[in-house]
Amino acid sequence: MNSIRNALVALVALVALTLALPGLALAQASTSHFVFNDPFETIITNPCNGESALVVGRIFFEHTATQDSSGGLHSTFHTHIMGSGPGDQGNHYVFVDHTVFSANDPSSGVTEQTASLMIDIIGKGQTTDYKLHVLVHVTITPAGEMTASVGNVVGGQCP
Repeated sequence: MNSIRNALVALVALVALTLALPGLALAQASTSHFVFNDPFETIITNPCNGESALVVGRIFFEHTATQDSSGGLHSTFHTHIMGSGPGDQGNHYVFVDHTVFSANDPSSGVTEQTASLMIDIIGKGQTTDYKLHVLVHVTITPAGEMTASVGNVVGGQCP
C-alpha cells in the first residue's frame, strides 16, 4: 500500500497548501489544475479472510483550486485507484479506491469541507468481498464554531 500512502501524503500536502492560500486575495479569479495518471503496484489484504494480494493497476489524481475575485478559495481533490491481482490463497481480486475531498473557503469565512471515500476489495468467485464507504462533511464559521457536521460509514464489516 506504499503507492496509496504516497498518494495520500500528496493529498494531505495539497490540502494544507489549499487551506493556507485564502489569505492571498487576488484582483480576479484564477484556477489551477493538476493531474497525474500513473501505474501502481501494492499489496492489499482482504480483512474478511486475511488473504493478501499483489494488485497492479493505475492511480488517477486530480486537483483543481479556484481563487475567486473576492479572495475565496474553492478546491477539489479526486483520486481513483483501480487494480487487480492474485491472492496468496489462490483467489483473484479487483481493488477500487475512489476518494473526493472538497473545500470551500469563501471570503465570508464560512468554511465547508466534504470528504468521500469508497474502498472495494472484490473477490472473483466464492471469496467474500469487502466494502467501505465513508462520508464526512463539516461547516465552520469564521469564529471557529462548527455549525454542521455529517459522518456516515457504510460497510467496513465482513458478512
